[in-house]
Amino acid sequence: VSRRRLAGAAVGTGIGFAALALSACATGPASTVSTITTRPTPKSAVLVIPSSLAPGSDQVAGSAFPTSTHWVVFVDQCLPCQAVPGTHTEWVAVTNDAGRSWTVRKTAMRVLPGAVMFADARDGWTTNGWVSHDGGLKWSEAKGPLGSVNDAVIVGHRVWAQGEVGRSLVTGVATGTVTGSALELIPVQPLPSGYYPGSLVAPSPSTVYLQGWGPSGAVMEVTRDGGRTWQLVKAPCGARKPGQVRAPIANLSAFTPDRLYLLCGTKTLKPPSVSRLLSFSADGGRTWDACGFPRARPR
Repeated sequence: VSRRRLAGAAVGTGIGFAALALSACATGPASTVSTITTRPTPKSAVLVIPSSLAPGSDQVAGSAFPTSTHWVVFVDQCLPCQAVPGTHTEWVAVTNDAGRSWTVRKTAMRVLPGAVMFADARDGWTTNGWVSHDGGLKWSEAKGPLGSVNDAVIVGHRVWAQGEVGRSLVTGVATGTVTGSALELIPVQPLPSGYYPGSLVAPSPSTVYLQGWGPSGAVMEVTRDGGRTWQLVKAPCGARKPGQVRAPIANLSAFTPDRLYLLCGTKTLKPPSVSRLLSFSADGGRTWDACGFPRARPR
């Protein structure tokens, strides 16, 4: 038996980055500052996972907290902890009483998800394209043209995903309903040729931002009509410069369809350096204002 203590926190994608952005931009105009309201953090609980691979080692992967008492946790166990077929067992554990009792089952997932999202108490999706309609106990791969899903996000009653189409190296963006188990490619695909999709950010059911990268660095496109049309968002990250290991990459957080925070970063080998730029937009990326990046405070 392995034991893993869980901090039962209601975790949301981008919350930590958003809090950093708010702190960094707090010195700017009052209109650029938003607030986040979260539910009280439930008490911690001990999760007991049975395993035939004892002694083994366990690692909590994606988790979700649809309600204050309904928690869904994925756990990876391995012996030894190496990427060797047959050494991993992937579990999902569900509690409906805030951790006092758990139901634990094996999953068919080959790789556990980094994040899990629930639209309600029953319908959940993972960022690698698996879906559940029984509150998180049973999971299956989403049907559709995407052979593998690289990222997914749910907003309202829709799910958006990007990944490889079939077994090809061509990537595409697809969408579906959270209560269904299938995805369909949208008619108009974003990003120019030679660019690859990254993270999806969906502040509303009809507004979706897609980050990508390519020859000129980080790019971003947005749809405001549910995927029928896409427009390029001019991001302040800039292009790759001589000596840089990689082109600028971006991390986007959106509170509303128009209020955006964007963190750009580049890495240089000679001389060794890492540069970051934090920007805020109040008009959906049409214009950007630089924010003062907060300095780390010694403890």
